[in-house]
Amino acid sequence: MTLEQFLAIYRFQTREQNVGNINYVIITEVIRRSDNVIVDGIKTTLDINQTNDWVADSHTAISLNQLDWPTIIDRAIRAQLDFFAQRIPISDFLPINLETDITGLE
Repeated sequence: MTLEQFLAIYRFQTREQNVGNINYVIITEVIRRSDNVIVDGIKTTLDINQTNDWVADSHTAISLNQLDWPTIIDRAIRAQLDFFAQRIPISDFLPINLETDITGLE
């Protein structure tokens, strides 16, 4: 199935929630367009304190990659979309590739 064929029948919905200032939750769901029923979903939970430590540690002289919250969230959403791209499968959709535009999938 191509991305165009998939998006004719389904859409992706991503939600982000701050849960009690302890966890940051990212949920991506596949929703059937005809009746708005959620047919599948995946959830990523980030521990806020631990992630803040990772961000701080990534800004040291020995770090190869500097992280920030928007980058971490973007990569988590891309990983979730890639899960669906492989599971369904969607043949022409490579969301892990940073050059792939993941906007407008709803």
